[in-house]
Amino acid sequence: MRAQQIPDKVRSGGAERVVSLTDRTWFKVKTSTWRAVTSEIGHAPDGIPQSWWIGAAGTRAADSQQHDFYDRLSTEAHSGGANTCSTDFLLPNNWDETRLVAEAGVFAISVLHNRVRQAAAESLLNGDVRAFDIGDRNVRVRLRMLDDGQVYLAIGATGSIDVPFLTTLLSAIPGISADDWLPEPSERLGLELAPGEILWSALIDASTQDALISESLSD
Repeated sequence: MRAQQIPDKVRSGGAERVVSLTDRTWFKVKTSTWRAVTSEIGHAPDGIPQSWWIGAAGTRAADSQQHDFYDRLSTEAHSGGANTCSTDFLLPNNWDETRLVAEAGVFAISVLHNRVRQAAAESLLNGDVRAFDIGDRNVRVRLRMLDDGQVYLAIGATGSIDVPFLTTLLSAIPGISADDWLPEPSERLGLELAPGEILWSALIDASTQDALISESLSD
């Protein structure tokens, strides 16, 4: 996407600024007949890093000042008078910020689910504990096969564990319902907990094991 190239172009001095917009710096984004403006926003919702924002987009019409995208933006920005300029209408509003937080949450859940499934597949293939960090939390995934051939998946975590995070962890594996998970340790699995670890386990059937390995190999 052309807009994603703008930060690098700005750093190298190759970005084209919209010179008619003077209250803050906006850069042009061009692809085919489409035009847009983007800027690095100076604020973001809590937990969201500062990022670049596409304020508006439209089509090129250089032969018509009335319909050209950049000319229309300039007209609106200077609607308060010839010597004024305000591009506040291009900045994210409350609805945009709410959506950004929601999208970031969905993305974070997807990333966590993928890492749990990857760790489970690696543990299944290697017979060891697989661990990874999420912020100040350490997630530990292990599979244990019993003498009768049944395979149990155990997922644990240390650090600042809360119910939403634990729920997200345990919902990462398809085919295992909330009622299937049991708290550990138990004599049946004989698992040792790390200091401060909260651990849950569930029986994992052959089809789920195959699905985990297939997903891992396809990544």
